[in-house]
Amino acid sequence: FLEELEFVRSHVFEDGKLPSPVITHTFFINEKSVIPLVSISTHPDNFFDEDIGIYVVGNGTARGGYPSNPVGPPANYWEDWERPIHIELYEPDGRLGFSENAGIKMSGKTTRKLPQKSFAIFMRGQYGNNELAYPLFENYPVTKYKSFLLRNAGSDNIHNEGGVHFRDGLTSLLLQDLDIDNQAYRPCHVYLNGEYWGIYSIREKLNE
Repeated sequence: FLEELEFVRSHVFEDGKLPSPVITHTFFINEKSVIPLVSISTHPDNFFDEDIGIYVVGNGTARGGYPSNPVGPPANYWEDWERPIHIELYEPDGRLGFSENAGIKMSGKTTRKLPQKSFAIFMRGQYGNNELAYPLFENYPVTKYKSFLLRNAGSDNIHNEGGVHFRDGLTSLLLQDLDIDNQAYRPCHVYLNGEYWGIYSIREKLNE
């Protein structure tokens, strides 16, 4: 569905002056997606370095599990580490929805061991804006977010036996007209440093 993707990160240098802020733009060329396109860019070490990368097993020095779910051998992806990113969302009609600097952490429990892992995105003043002023979900009353999820479908992930990658979101859609609390849901395509990372679910974060 996508012919070409390019993303550019640049800033300006001048002798005797501080460098400018980094400017990031992703270009989806001849895109034909019917769901949003999300582009995440960061230094590769933030995800894949053996010492500091949040997406990998790492060098074996990680604690091995957070207190509420101490499962599996030590791995970087169990740690409560946050790394800086730039994140952009493009709507299916090609409009840029938002382009923000933010923080990212790993999310989920045992699904952190899957090849496709979930992310929690955090808006903080240290990166730029301390909230995302954008309607992530259509026809939804909430339009400002301090955090949200890019979820890998949880136990319904296609890397799990029998996973079809949409049942959790479908359940939320079936409940949205009932007087029952539920997480809003919207599917998207995610790209990490220009590489396709799969279909994810944009979800509200379960917190206070």
